[in-house]
Amino acid sequence: MNTSSLRATRALTLTALAVTCSASAFAQAAGAGQICDASRVASTYIGTTTGAMPTLALASPLKLTPCASYTGFGTGEISTIVNRAGTIFMGPIYNDDGLYVARSKDNGASWDQVQPLRADGTSHVRIQPYMQIDPTTDRIFFSTGRSSIAKLELKTGFDLSYTDNGGDSWSNASIEVNAIDWGKLLPGAPVTGTRTSGYPNNLYFSTPTPISTPAIIVNPKSQAVMKSTDGGASWAQVGSFSIVAKDYGCPASEYVLWGDGVVAPDGTIYIGGRRCNQFALSVSKDEGKTWTVTPVPGAQLIDYKFVTNVPFNPNYIMPTPVTIDSAGNLYVVYPDVKDLLRLTVSRDKGKTWTKPVVISDPKVTAVIYPAITVKKPGTIAIAYYGSSDRKKFSGYMAESVNALSGLPVFKSQTINDPAEPLHPAYFDVGYLWMFLGGDLNEIVQVRYAPNGDLLTAFTQDMCPLSNCRADWDFTAHAKSKWQAVLGRLVHN
Repeated sequence: MNTSSLRATRALTLTALAVTCSASAFAQAAGAGQICDASRVASTYIGTTTGAMPTLALASPLKLTPCASYTGFGTGEISTIVNRAGTIFMGPIYNDDGLYVARSKDNGASWDQVQPLRADGTSHVRIQPYMQIDPTTDRIFFSTGRSSIAKLELKTGFDLSYTDNGGDSWSNASIEVNAIDWGKLLPGAPVTGTRTSGYPNNLYFSTPTPISTPAIIVNPKSQAVMKSTDGGASWAQVGSFSIVAKDYGCPASEYVLWGDGVVAPDGTIYIGGRRCNQFALSVSKDEGKTWTVTPVPGAQLIDYKFVTNVPFNPNYIMPTPVTIDSAGNLYVVYPDVKDLLRLTVSRDKGKTWTKPVVISDPKVTAVIYPAITVKKPGTIAIAYYGSSDRKKFSGYMAESVNALSGLPVFKSQTINDPAEPLHPAYFDVGYLWMFLGGDLNEIVQVRYAPNGDLLTAFTQDMCPLSNCRADWDFTAHAKSKWQAVLGRLVHN
């Protein structure tokens, strides 16, 4: 265990950013502040097995205003967090002296920055950052790997920081595991009858070992599962399961990669992701010791051939594909073989599933990185990057209040003006930038704020096709090509 006492963090307070009510090219520039545009009419559609269909007769009662906060901050692999007080956090934010977390106490109108530090007092490094919150305690977690691809430094393990006071001060710990990337932290109740140590919930950390992506020299072997019973201060490996394609009867060239997961009210762990060319759930009923991998019927994914496929279609990666409600209903979203977003639901702990229905906006022909969350049984929110021409991508968010019906009705809107997409030329995952010292772009999370707003942190490509916009100084933004943008759907 490697922990430190709570330490005060440095805050960089920014002048409040102006809120405007109309979208324009100038308004969507770097650091333009928050833009809310009630004039743009949301799409209402129904999800069916053959495709999403616009609908008026069954129009949802939801009315949503899209807002976007253009922060002017450089970022990559950006997570979204909101606590019970309604404070919004987005991270990482890149500055010349390290990684920070942006924080807003006024729904994204203005921001300051706080810095979680590692145990030795130095900044986290720019490899695989990830944020999570335990909603029952409000403890926020920020983790990163330790490697540098550009410097060819492959260091195993993860550095973890966590805060109980909204980022004002942080504790830190080390997660020692033979892995370098794609680590995901899952908080949740222990199995009935087991005990924790000074913290009410278990924490699990799931990561592929020794690496997430098949390569020429080294390939993924197993998914390691770590557990903490003391709120993140100490960790130990409790179990693992194979992520070798041939162990599941797949061609050796296929790919197994798990995303984020959830812990059910009874302590059962569900991790969703890719088991070759089919979506599957990894399930543990004994706090991560043993696992059962079960494909979801009808949930077919695109085929995988070789690592060179990944930059051309990021849908081999599903960062946040599964959620669970208070009644134990499971909801899964995934991009299908046509890159459309589908939803399937289980009411019996994953034994049976509804037929997958298309739930991406009917105007969308390709989705990237779909995410899902739940407010209460039947009420869910989704977010993703979407495109109508497979070139330009906007930030989409949507909500359904009848997701358990089998034919869910959604209200959908882009947080940006569609005339000014977040990614105007193509969707850059960041693999080339990574080898040049840059960052990846593989995370989408969607959250419900306490007031019911929907929140998602997106990236905006400020250097499409390697040509940075006039309002974006690449060097001044810590050599980051992406601007952090908070998307928010407001209920009217």
